[in-house]
Amino acid sequence: MTEFDNIRKDGRLLYEYIRGSHLYGLNNEDSDVDTSGVFVCTRDELYGCFGYKPQVSDPRHDNTWFEIGELIRLLLKSNPTVMESLFVPEDKVLGSVHPLMQMVLDSREQFLSKQCFHPFFGYAKSQIEKARGLNKKIVNPITERLTPYDFIYTFKGQGSTKFRDWLSNRGLHQEHCGLVNVPNMHDIYGVYYDFGAHVAAQQDWKDDAAFLAYACEYYEDEDIEATKSRLGRMAPIGYRGVINADADGNELRLSSRVGTRRVASATKSKTRTPPPSASSPTTRTATRPIAGSMPSIRHG
Repeated sequence: MTEFDNIRKDGRLLYEYIRGSHLYGLNNEDSDVDTSGVFVCTRDELYGCFGYKPQVSDPRHDNTWFEIGELIRLLLKSNPTVMESLFVPEDKVLGSVHPLMQMVLDSREQFLSKQCFHPFFGYAKSQIEKARGLNKKIVNPITERLTPYDFIYTFKGQGSTKFRDWLSNRGLHQEHCGLVNVPNMHDIYGVYYDFGAHVAAQQDWKDDAAFLAYACEYYEDEDIEATKSRLGRMAPIGYRGVINADADGNELRLSSRVGTRRVASATKSKTRTPPPSASSPTTRTATRPIAGSMPSIRHG
């Protein structure tokens, strides 16, 4: 049994009416019926034996009832939400009106004063601002949802560049990247690349000049043909990518599992991973990242 049912059962409901779009004639076939009401608290609540409830609402706040004392308090402050309860047409009133509430309704004019200006003006202003914001969304709709991938940068010269562009210029793909935390550096990640997965997924990799040029430079091969032969023998490692492109999410994906060529191994691996960007001051080791380190998500 809900709080509304208890109030009705105890005969403590003084007044109930329809509010919202149905009250102002703005409803359509999809509009639900919202109600508001006034009730009186129990003696125990009034004497402080139990917690006083100034109002009761359902989870969606479609139906909200005010305790008579709270109603008077808000009326004296010219609160727009409760002021409307004094001027509801009879055809929008549900059931009968208790004599106590009728006394309040008969004195509705006593609650109107110059004090009403500021609360109503503030309410109207907030609604106008809300409408303007909605108009901006209609006129300039969001056509593309940004992901953390759009807020990742890496080093370039003395500045930075978007990691998306850094990969694209080298023919690389984010889904074959592996991110690992850099110790003692907040929001900084080392980036590794899975050449084996790239070759397995991209059927035209042998014709990708940017990709082959980068791989050839990294492996310091004598020519592109040697690089093609090397890449053709590689097996995928299993990096997780920077983000999950097939699902909504606001987090980067760290690669804690990278098969036998784990980039975070405590011992030096003879397997070389892609190099850092040219300007990144990273020590040349057997397990260096492709982009050195980079900031992760930066919102706003």
